[in-house]
Amino acid sequence: MRAWHLRFSSDGRHPMFPTERSLRQAVRALARTAPGELVLFCIVDDHVHVVLFCERDVAGFRARSLSRVLRPLAAVPLDEAYIKAVQSRSHMQWLVRYCLSQTEHHGLQVHAATWTGSCFADLVGARRLPGLELRIRDALPRFQLRSACAAAGVELGDLQPLSWERVRSLGARRVVSAAAAVLAVDESLPGKGADVLQARRLAATAGVRAGVDAVELAWALGCQRRHVARLVERAPPEPLLRALRVRLALEEAARPATSSQQVAS
Repeated sequence: MRAWHLRFSSDGRHPMFPTERSLRQAVRALARTAPGELVLFCIVDDHVHVVLFCERDVAGFRARSLSRVLRPLAAVPLDEAYIKAVQSRSHMQWLVRYCLSQTEHHGLQVHAATWTGSCFADLVGARRLPGLELRIRDALPRFQLRSACAAAGVELGDLQPLSWERVRSLGARRVVSAAAAVLAVDESLPGKGADVLQARRLAATAGVRAGVDAVELAWALGCQRRHVARLVERAPPEPLLRALRVRLALEEAARPATSSQQVAS
């Protein structure tokens, strides 16, 4: 097996996934379509980078599959995928830096560590999508998390989960927002799908553990107080709770650089 770099560009280089909701849908589509082969990925304004670890014929098949799932979600038509073999260890190391610094490369007014379209959150355990385990150490056995942090503009220490006391100080709205980000679902948590319900359970459980006021938590979740207790009855796995605390830690680390920037709609 070897690694392959796939690139999907928009026709005319127009924005592909212009809203936060569409961006999260695209990320979930990537994770769902190539869960056992993804090494890296990044979705920016006018194209998508995907690195796979697989055989050449599988890379071609996955390119077609990814095109099929991304096209209905994109705001504009997509060109055919470009596929290039990763030639060496240094090439793979370059791709790590390249994918994780795409926001800066494209001049996007967001922090690389918290950009929804980046796989950085998946590499460091700040996002947990069903079945997604990035095969970075298969493609790059000497991979060091420090190098990924440097590319994303954070320190290794920024990956330490926030304490529950610190989580409480951020408030219910931030807890709910982080839960949605961990599972890459719409922040408004619409409908009754399994992924949205899991995000609600995650937010409720994290809020209760942190000692967030139940009334505030119910308000942030858009439900009645008694419903919060019901959500907590089926608590999510501990890795999800840790992911939420890491996500909040990254947001706090990125905050000085982004405090004056607009949040993507």
